Amino acid sequence: MSDLAGGFGARLRAGRQSAGLSQQELAERSGLSVRAISDLERDRTRWPYPDSLHRLADALGLRDEARAEFIAAAGRRLARSGVAGSAGAAGRAGRQLVVPRHLPAAVPGFVGRRDQLAALSRVLQQPGGTAVVTAIGGTAGVGKSALAMQWAHQVAGEFPDGQLFVNLRGFGPSETPVTAAEAVRVFLDALQIPADRLPQTVEGQLGLYRSLLAGKRMLVVLDNARDVAQVRPLLPGSPTCRVVITSRSQLTGLAAIEAARPLILDVLSSAEARHLLEHRVGAERLAAEPAAAEQIISSCAHLPLALCVIAARTAMRPDLSLAQVAADLAARRHLDAFAEGDDPAADVRVVFSWSYRQLDAGAARVFRLVGLHPGRDLERHAVAALAGTTVDEAARMLEVLARACMIHPAGAGRYALHDLLRGYARELEESQGTEQERRTALTSLFDYYLYAAAVAMDAAFPAERHRRPRIAAPAASAPQFPGAAGALAWLNAERASLLAAAVHAAEQGWPGHATRLSATLFRYLDTQGHHPEAATIHTCAGQAARQAGDRAAEGGALNSLGVMYLRQGRYLESSGHFEQ
Repeated sequence: MSDLAGGFGARLRAGRQSAGLSQQELAERSGLSVRAISDLERDRTRWPYPDSLHRLADALGLRDEARAEFIAAAGRRLARSGVAGSAGAAGRAGRQLVVPRHLPAAVPGFVGRRDQLAALSRVLQQPGGTAVVTAIGGTAGVGKSALAMQWAHQVAGEFPDGQLFVNLRGFGPSETPVTAAEAVRVFLDALQIPADRLPQTVEGQLGLYRSLLAGKRMLVVLDNARDVAQVRPLLPGSPTCRVVITSRSQLTGLAAIEAARPLILDVLSSAEARHLLEHRVGAERLAAEPAAAEQIISSCAHLPLALCVIAARTAMRPDLSLAQVAADLAARRHLDAFAEGDDPAADVRVVFSWSYRQLDAGAARVFRLVGLHPGRDLERHAVAALAGTTVDEAARMLEVLARACMIHPAGAGRYALHDLLRGYARELEESQGTEQERRTALTSLFDYYLYAAAVAMDAAFPAERHRRPRIAAPAASAPQFPGAAGALAWLNAERASLLAAAVHAAEQGWPGHATRLSATLFRYLDTQGHHPEAATIHTCAGQAARQAGDRAAEGGALNSLGVMYLRQGRYLESSGHFEQ
């Protein structure tokens, strides 16, 4: 058929009647409503969606040239109607729309992340409504982009209309991230839209972009986003599209407004880290020195970027044993070992800095001080003591750092950071703060732990309060415990931090804190059977007291060790400590 005088509506009506279908039957076949078909036939719909056109063509059994003419008729109708703006540009440009394949290469030898890949694939089965978005968050160097690229290549066949990609440069050596206006031009260029057909305004170009993607099965990858405002304009409106976003920020607003499905990446598991090394270094080298391989993984804190840097260096030096590599990592300054030539993207310290410099002054200071904490995790009261601020402000700063993926949740109200980030925080504090400032912060922290432990012990073991040191209230706020159960819960939650504080205090010049923590916590450690922690705390307290010349405190620590060994049935060791 040629272009009918009656327009697209007449062509649709003629095609329906020729197929012997009623409007109801065509609606059932195409998935459109009867009203939509009626409006199209009466030319009441100014522009049908491309997806609707293809559904109608399928329902009418149109193929090849007849199908192309049927769809083109809607475009000619649009041109005659004089519709301005992005819809008109989409109609004209859509007939020459290419299939973009703009994904960068996947990371060679990608390993692990099965659960995360499966979680990403679940977005393919989600119902539409708006674009289905998965926001991949995680700390620097954890492999967000690598995961996104691996998945995108795996499912590329699910998106026959193409894949679009843009690096938004939210975190990197450039201070200026890509704007939505710049990104949409990247996409329109990828779709080969001629410059003379582009709307003049940014809003018009964004509208054209969304119009071109309407009804298309297309994947959009927005890599390295800084914040929600940068990516929200780039979300297509069609439920047939899928969007994957990577960012070092958690992009909470997308989850709240666009129902994005967040996926927070952690460091690799031990098995995944071994597989990565095995692929990069060789299975035979790993099998020959399994202990050295574990030391390398530990030194790299299971961080993919650090592991890749060391693996690449190791692969280039087959003459070195893994034990030599592990020893070199242990001997070099914490992050100096994880820099590769003049490539900033392969320098762990530089990559961390791209996230750090996005923090405001208050959050940056708290991050630096958090690196001083000797324990594995921490909570708001400890941070308030370190930073000399209120508990509420400390909680807010922890949330800011967590959203920036500089720390990660480690239980209810608790946060942690992996060893390489901790080392980076300490480096920053050493370069920007003074020794006196660091000592003041740690003294405040140890004051807090000592007082909070004393309050908890008085609530849990009130009958022995007269046998424990009396501790003055510190400047920092401490939790209160109305009963024994709450006090024991706090002691259990903070046991590892109290142990770390006691060891650090004993070794780094706070002997009074170490000996009083030992005396304060004695009954809790004794009755709860925490013998390894008791051995460490009381031993450190005895050594600190001996170095300080505090005979009474040394005697108290020896007595506590004697009781601990007695409980374990180690009578010779127990009597030896009592004799001392």
